[in-house]
Amino acid sequence: MLEPSGCHGFADLFADHRPQPYVTIVREIRALTPDVTIVRAVAGRCELFQTTPAAFHGRADAGAKLIAELRDALKTKSAG
Repeated sequence: MLEPSGCHGFADLFADHRPQPYVTIVREIRALTPDVTIVRAVAGRCELFQTTPAAFHGRADAGAKLIAELRDALKTKSAG
């Protein structure tokens, strides 16, 4: 498999490791005009968000809330 420059070894890593699936939550879809639509959504991997609280810049409560929402969405998706 051809890998981008600087990415040597990733093929081997992912051959034996299955990354967590991405979870998506679409919060709102709003058509502004017939040609323009805004989609407000979040996406992430629960495990990734758990280990990077700095992404919320001191708002641990917001991070915890998003993690809970993503986990609930994953459970719902897995059950369906």
